[in-house]
Amino acid sequence: MHLLAEGDEIVSLTPEGKRTTDTVSLLSIGRPDATATFTVLTTTTNHTLALTADHHLPTGPTCCTTLQKAHDVLVGQTIWLLAEHAPAATPSLVTSVHTSDARGLHSPVLTHGTFPLVDGVVTSFDSYRAVTLARYLLPTALSMCKAWGSCTLLKHALGHTL
Repeated sequence: MHLLAEGDEIVSLTPEGKRTTDTVSLLSIGRPDATATFTVLTTTTNHTLALTADHHLPTGPTCCTTLQKAHDVLVGQTIWLLAEHAPAATPSLVTSVHTSDARGLHSPVLTHGTFPLVDGVVTSFDSYRAVTLARYLLPTALSMCKAWGSCTLLKHALGHTL
């Protein structure tokens, strides 16, 4: 995650859970030296993912419109994974939830409002409403802020004070 940069194209998922690609935007967060307490989720398929407590991820019987914050995920809930060449996300049950301190804060905000993968697990940079709004508005907002030299203002307006 720490190697991602604005303009990189990465594998992501549509709201229906289908594989696609999207572009990392300048609104992404990447602070590899920052320390934080993470919620660590482990699944029946032995996937482990560490997220900050307020990071969102799809949960529930279908991917990817129901999002929950990591600290609210419970053992027995379904989260969504994407295997390397799979065309769509598959469910996996959470078998363990604990916290751990670690380094590195990363949250790829994708230009077209799709859902990024982190260690094979489907995640989200915000609530479903915010991701949907990004899908429709972010490409234009980014083009405009670059043309007007006001991207720093856009970051601050959206709470990204890097």
